[in-house]
Amino acid sequence: MSGGVAYILDFDEIYCNKSLVLLEKIESEEELKEIKDMIGKHVEFTGSPLGKKVLDDWKGYSLRFSKVIPKDYKRMLKNIDKAHKAGLSGEEALMVAFEEHFKN
Repeated sequence: MSGGVAYILDFDEIYCNKSLVLLEKIESEEELKEIKDMIGKHVEFTGSPLGKKVLDDWKGYSLRFSKVIPKDYKRMLKNIDKAHKAGLSGEEALMVAFEEHFKN
């Protein structure tokens, strides 16, 4: 994984390089909705029986997802948010976040 976020069902931590990525519980209703929507689209396009099973028991399955995010990517997201709060936007915010990332 070179960037971005992965949502994984029933993930076993022994397969994870924790020096590069963070494993997080999904607590945001917004993120859970996004995952459910992605699975719904997957089922719609592929007819996936597993996807349908997950959607049919969403209450149970939603608790079994983990979020995997690269440490550097998470740091950049925080820096971008900090730049936005300082009133910067667009490419200017990205450049400030990038510079901040390499200061640390």
